[in-house]
Amino acid sequence: MGPARPPNTRLGGGEISFPFLELPGEIRNNIYRLALVNGDCECLDQIYNLAPPPLLQTNRRIRQEALSLYYGLNGFLIILPKADNSVRWRRFSRMISCMATGGSLEFVTSLEFVYEVVIHGKDSWFGFELIGGSRRETTKRGKPEWEIWRIGEDGLDWDDRRLVEAAHDEALKRVSCRYFRDLIGKLTPVSRIVKVLFEVAKHCDRGNKYVELIWESLCLPPDDLDLDF
Repeated sequence: MGPARPPNTRLGGGEISFPFLELPGEIRNNIYRLALVNGDCECLDQIYNLAPPPLLQTNRRIRQEALSLYYGLNGFLIILPKADNSVRWRRFSRMISCMATGGSLEFVTSLEFVYEVVIHGKDSWFGFELIGGSRRETTKRGKPEWEIWRIGEDGLDWDDRRLVEAAHDEALKRVSCRYFRDLIGKLTPVSRIVKVLFEVAKHCDRGNKYVELIWESLCLPPDDLDLDF
């Protein structure tokens, strides 16, 4: 028997050997979960970018084995660039394109895109969330009260931008009065946000099973306002 091979050495001048990959698959998966998943299944800490972690860039086989765990079991929250920052929007678009090409988005099941805006002096978020099939049904009078926030229905063709835009507009009308719809139109880049929805959701085969509008606001319209829905 020859001398022991030093760790991470090349075999015959070819691929580098990783002793880690010689461990049983179940043990490797447990290690991947400990290293890559933020929190437990009941309370996940969100990750604020979609870039792959260093572990997924060390070895092709490790990437193949762990990619679905990282993107499928974590929750992601992405803050959209400000409307007047064209440079950041271009970088953001390139990032989304790269993620789609690399195949990472197909595993995503929990992903939020939000735009931060101040309304009547209060911080607000406007955007959308892909939650796949994880929505827990809480019912009121026999109907899911969260259903009004849903963008689209089962079977929506996320590759059709016109249908995606229509589904987003319909959801916004269901949850807001005209006053706030007009306000959002003035303070947020709605068309860009819908474009992001279209560009992302069509690649998220797991996450796009259920998509919701996000509108987290701490403010109310003026008391003397005649609300027109």
